[in-house]
Order: sequence, then structure tokens, then C-alpha cells
Amino acid sequence: MKVLIAVSFVLLSVTSWSQQDTAIHLIPVKHKAYEPHSVIATAALGFIDGYRNSYSVPAGFTKSNTSGFAPVPVKLEYGFTDHVSIAGTFCYDAFTYNLAQVYEGNNGPFTRYITNNTRIFSGGISVFYHFRRLLPTYRFDPFIGLGLSINNIRYSQYPQGDSTTVKIDHSVTPYLKAGTRYYVSDKFSLYGDLGYDKHAIVSLGFSVRFAKNKYILDSDGDGIPDNVDSCPHEAGLARFHGCPDSDGDGIPDYADSCPHQAGLVQFHGCPDSDGDGIPDREDSCPHQAGLAQFHGCPDSDGDGIPDYLDKCPFLAGPIENQGCPIPAEQPQKQLALPISVIQFQFDKAVISKSSMPFLDDVVVLLHSHPDIGLYIDGYADITGKAVVNKRISLARAESIKKYLVKKGIEPSRLITVGHGSQSPVASNRTRAGRAKNRRVTLKIEDSRTK
Repeated sequence: MKVLIAVSFVLLSVTSWSQQDTAIHLIPVKHKAYEPHSVIATAALGFIDGYRNSYSVPAGFTKSNTSGFAPVPVKLEYGFTDHVSIAGTFCYDAFTYNLAQVYEGNNGPFTRYITNNTRIFSGGISVFYHFRRLLPTYRFDPFIGLGLSINNIRYSQYPQGDSTTVKIDHSVTPYLKAGTRYYVSDKFSLYGDLGYDKHAIVSLGFSVRFAKNKYILDSDGDGIPDNVDSCPHEAGLARFHGCPDSDGDGIPDYADSCPHQAGLVQFHGCPDSDGDGIPDREDSCPHQAGLAQFHGCPDSDGDGIPDYLDKCPFLAGPIENQGCPIPAEQPQKQLALPISVIQFQFDKAVISKSSMPFLDDVVVLLHSHPDIGLYIDGYADITGKAVVNKRISLARAESIKKYLVKKGIEPSRLITVGHGSQSPVASNRTRAGRAKNRRVTLKIEDSRTK
């Protein structure tokens, strides 16, 4: 009864102190467990009593019975940081030994019985290290503690004969414990530890936390408490009620058909890389703007045959000739090329791979009309000296001629001219403009008009 009154007094005292804090702040935390700058009161029952087991029986006596209360540890703890707390540790321990001693009397041997009453009150100070922020423990708060306890021991002593006297003694013992709390709620937790404090090798009980701040579980650590978080186990954004937007396209993952690719609202979060109005996941040519009838693939020459099936994608032709034009017996006087500009990198005359399909179509056209030729005009931007620009522009035109000759076109049908930086098609003040001016243009030359 005295033990329960003492524990109640400690808890009521701490409760009275905490009620002075009238402001309550709701602060979401990643793990509902030990928090700094809060007070935690713990009451428990101890098992495997170190003092009781180490009691020395006086000479000539034997133990006939042992009884008493289980040790009652109490701890009042204050957190300094996320990991470290300091605690006052207390324990009340009481037990009784019934001792028996055999005597030889005048009438033969007889047994006398003496009762030994022991009461121990201990108090000490300990430092605890908490592992909550090192482990994803959520409701658990594992810890280790180290300190000292001063023990006030009142017990019965046997001087002479049948009488006993009361003796008070003191001792200092180490306190070493490892254990954990499990938070059932923000205030209440279950407690258990294992270690050495002379009284109790094992302690089981409960803890009550008193704090100005009320901490609410935020399992994913996104700053949004679980009770208002629509996705409590995925870090997210407040605008989406705690749900994530992994690709940052403004569409939460749960409503995004392509959650890891930034996309458009009209395509439920999926991208349209080539901007042809067909989302990439339904587009057979996602990086080339095309037509819906060809599943997003282009038809550059508009002959109704998609480029990937068209042998001459830049020259209109019938399907029976695989998209290439049929050679005419009497070629028309005026012929036009669908694309006639080839651009080059700065200070280079190397044909880009993207220009090869177009040049191959030019080869088909020249083979189909053997009486026509090409004017191949090379240009440069304004960067550099005029003589250098003249030379690089001609080199670009010659690179095109060399490619066509390699494909079987007679050199006499190809006329190359280098114009340097003359006749710009865009401003040379911008990078984009200079890139357009580094070019080669092709123009059909009808030999019949000579």
C-alpha cells in the first residue's frame, strides 16, 4: 500500500507540473517515441531480486521460507537532446526470511524460528542514450542507461540468543540497463528493461510522458501528420494531402498513369515528347511528330505511306513502288526537292547522320531523271575571316558532292559553289541564327535548258 501511495505521489506531482503548460502545439514527428524537452515518469515491477538472492544466512540457521513484495522501480526522466536523457531512479524493495536453528536442550533437540525483515530504499541518477532516430523503430524507443544508486538498507541483526536488533546500512551499487518503450499513444507507453541495478534484473511496467508539445505520428517524415495524410507511408506534398508527385508534373502519383515521367494533364500524366498529340505510350515513333493514322509516325512526303515503310520518305511515290516515284519516260522540266537545306556544325564540313535519308532520296531522284543535275551551294556564318569562310563553305558543298558521287551519280551532273558568309538566311547575332547560316542548299538544274 505504501509503495502504491509513493508511486501515485510521484505521478501526481509531475501531472501537476505539466498542467501549468496551457499552450498545446501539434508537432508531427517521424517516430512516435522519445522526444527532447519532455518529462517521462515510469513505474514498473522488478523480477529476479539481486538483494534477496544474495542474502547471507547467519551461521547455524537455515532458510525455511522467503516472502515479500516484488521490487518497485520508479524513474523520472528528462530529455536533453534527440538522443540523451537524464533520470532520477528510485526503487523500494521489501522481503522477509523465516530462519530456523536447531538447539540441543535438556529434553533433547528443538528448533527455534526467527523472522528477518529487510527494507531497502534506493535512489540514484543515470544517463540514457536513445536509438530512436538511428533506427526506423516508429513506436519503439530502444535505450541503454548507466549510473549509480545509493541504497538505504534496514534489516534485522542477530546478536545473541533469541532476540534480534534492527540495523541500518548503506551501499553504492552500479546501475546498468538496456531496454525499450513501446508507445501505445502519444502519452502512454509500455516499458521493459534488462540489466543490473541490484534490485531487479528485469523490470516491466509503463510510462507516462508529460510535455508542452503534443507530437503526432508522421510515418513518412513529410511534415504532414498521419491523421490528415492521404498517403501516410509515402513522403509527399501538402497540396496533394501528403501524396507524392515523383516526376514533378503537378499530377499526384495516384492519379498519374506515368508517375515517373513528367507528362501532361490531358494524357493523365504521360508525356508527349514530340508534341504530336499522341502520348508516348501509344506512339510508335515517340520522338518524331507524326499522324494518329500511323500511330504517331510521320509521313514526311505526304504520300500516305509512313516514313518507316517508305523507301523514299522525302519523295512522294505510290505504294506499289514502296513510296518512291516512278521514273518518267519524259521527265518534267520543273522538279522540286521537298527539303533543300542541310546544316553543319561550326567550322566543320561533316554531313550529319540525320541528313543521310534525305540525300539518299536525292540519289533516287537523280537516278530516275538522268538528264537533270544539281547546284550545290555552300554557305558559312559570319564568324571568322572571309577567306576562311569561303573555304569552309566550299568544303561543305564538296562533301555533299562526294557523297552523291559515291552513290553512283556522275560528277559532271553536280556543280558546287562556296559563297562564304554571303546571303544569310538568319541573323548572325544569335547562336540559332548562325547555325541556320552554316548550310548547303540543293537546287535542281535541268540540263535541257542549257
